[in-house]
Amino acid sequence: MPNIFVNKDNEFVGFIDLDNSGFGDKWYDYSWLLWSLEYNLKSNKYNKILLNKLKLEFDKEKYNMYIPKDYR
Repeated sequence: MPNIFVNKDNEFVGFIDLDNSGFGDKWYDYSWLLWSLEYNLKSNKYNKILLNKLKLEFDKEKYNMYIPKDYR
């Protein structure tokens, strides 16, 4: 993933390139995070794992609102 840092043990360390960060709907970020995961790994099989780690339920309405149709 181009914006996620991991250490030598493949453990999450942090994110980079947060130029659009700020206060707003957290699902804007979660939606693009899920999209990026799918795009870069060519699979959605990791989405549930990520959402479970974040203690979130998938919000399809918000995902569809923030991710343009031509990206889905």
